[in-house]
Amino acid sequence: MTAGLWIQIHDGQIRGGVEYMGLGAEEKKPLLVQLNGQYYDIADFATKHPGGAKVLNRLAGEEIGEYIRGEKRIMGVRHEHSEAAYNMLERYNVNAIQKGDPLIESKGGMLFKVGSLGAEYWHWIHQPYDGTLRLFDSDLLESMTRTNWWVVPAVWIPAVMLFSVFSVLSFSASTDVYNSVLLWSAWFVIGVLTWTLTEYSLHRWVFHWKPSPDSPNQILLHFMLHGLHHKTPMDGDRLVFPPVPAALIVSVFYIVYSNTFQWPVFCAFGAGKLFGYVMYDMVHYYLHHGCPRPHSNMHFRKVYHHNHHFKNFDVGFGISTSLWDYVFHTLGMGPLLNGQFLQNTVSHQRTMFLRYFLDESNQRVYTLKRTGPSGQETLTAHPARFSPEDKNSKPRPSAKMIVWEWRRILRQKLRSFTPNKPINYQQVSRRRIIVSFVLFFVGWKAFGYTLNDMFLWTVDEQTMQGRFLTPQEGKDRREALERQRDPKLRSITPPIVASKYDLDD
Repeated sequence: MTAGLWIQIHDGQIRGGVEYMGLGAEEKKPLLVQLNGQYYDIADFATKHPGGAKVLNRLAGEEIGEYIRGEKRIMGVRHEHSEAAYNMLERYNVNAIQKGDPLIESKGGMLFKVGSLGAEYWHWIHQPYDGTLRLFDSDLLESMTRTNWWVVPAVWIPAVMLFSVFSVLSFSASTDVYNSVLLWSAWFVIGVLTWTLTEYSLHRWVFHWKPSPDSPNQILLHFMLHGLHHKTPMDGDRLVFPPVPAALIVSVFYIVYSNTFQWPVFCAFGAGKLFGYVMYDMVHYYLHHGCPRPHSNMHFRKVYHHNHHFKNFDVGFGISTSLWDYVFHTLGMGPLLNGQFLQNTVSHQRTMFLRYFLDESNQRVYTLKRTGPSGQETLTAHPARFSPEDKNSKPRPSAKMIVWEWRRILRQKLRSFTPNKPINYQQVSRRRIIVSFVLFFVGWKAFGYTLNDMFLWTVDEQTMQGRFLTPQEGKDRREALERQRDPKLRSITPPIVASKYDLDD
């Protein structure tokens, strides 16, 4: 890849960037790998790689030190590279290319200069810069673009608690405390789930909307929305959303939802959705700057989001959850283990197979752990090939051996029912999600009918204020309605309470 810097001064404005000769940069995607903390864009070298481009594509976004030194296998091959390979790799050092970038080297505000990049913009923002960029010349405006992570919960969690209290109090005016909390919980959870869909939709269709290279205003808008984050993903002061612009967006949703839902429902639903936003911002910050325990769910989420930035920015849009990535078929990649991507860390932890290591006398010692007592990696022992009579295994408690024997027999029986065309993990997950959504909507429909039967709403004709009927009033109303529907019961005089609900046509 040949790269050159171009700078043009027109009407006092600087236009500049990194020009990639013969790339068609508007459509070109970088292929980033990491070595000793440095990123290298090897997209133009991938087709020349002696081991093939598929190997490099699989390692996109990963630390390649162990692979390039021959310490780990990739696609079944382990190869120790020569000194010439390291020298060749230095030609593609992203930091070396960006040192002469006028937008990065500029000490003044660069926000209104980014629109001049034109067709180079899309490639430029996806070559990450590990520093921070100054947006405004004014120190005051610059400080307003930076927000500490703790400001978000400090501002919005009290609002969540306040709306939750309003909701419970409003519900309790027409029913008991238990049912009030139940109703609040149901709408709160719906609000959180609604936020996860909002999060995915914003990230995929708004933040990753591709601006026209001929429109500086569109480029500027995209850069403020999300381009800056992809250019400087480790800038900790610009990871969470500032409260001032967030308050404007919250105000819009307040007007929409308060005129759509009844007041107690709006308070519970709004509190849940606002809480979902706070959790999203906190999780997003932790994924960039936290250190989760390896093989934990948060470690999977960290690598999953890391791969969205450095491997493929067209997939993996879910941040707090991958649920909608499954639904819309934009599932990203998790950690890379022994050259294979993990789609789900939990399935990796709950391994089907017993493992073993070799002791000093070269005998197998079976275990469930992934490392032996000396730190060596254990090997997989297929349960169908393991039996308590294994001569190479050390004695173990008889109860555990019986359990493993039962598991072995059960798994052999289950394998006999395996279909001729087994489906892969993605297909299983996709079907599971579809079934889950069907059950979810059916369940909520049934839950809604149940709530409709349990809690009836009425409006006072004098004050025009709505309220829930008490259980006794609701029971009287239902009995009166049943008398009207059943001809046999019409001769029976309905209770007095029925007349005040205008049951007669």
